[in-house]
Amino acid sequence: MFKEAIRLAKPNMGLSAEKATAMLYTLADKFLDKTELDEIKEVLRMTRLGQMLMDEGMEKGMELKETESIKKLMKNMNWTIDQAMNALEVPEDKREKYRQIIISNN
Repeated sequence: MFKEAIRLAKPNMGLSAEKATAMLYTLADKFLDKTELDEIKEVLRMTRLGQMLMDEGMEKGMELKETESIKKLMKNMNWTIDQAMNALEVPEDKREKYRQIIISNN
């Protein structure tokens, strides 16, 4: 049932379809077993919501990797946060975000 509902919502790229798909996935996560969830995952992977979730996960992974690299350079090279970000060529638009992450974790 969930798989079919997601397949029906998939061709429609409107906001309502995205919300319905997100709601269906939440319900599926709560009520289906692992095998059924794996099937839903395959269907969802091909949806816009699935792509958005994957992109978000990749972005968070990159943020974690970059902030850890900054912290290691600061510790091992005795550099300031700005020196470490310069060495890693962190884009200007991400520097304040990384600075806040590093400060809040210390």
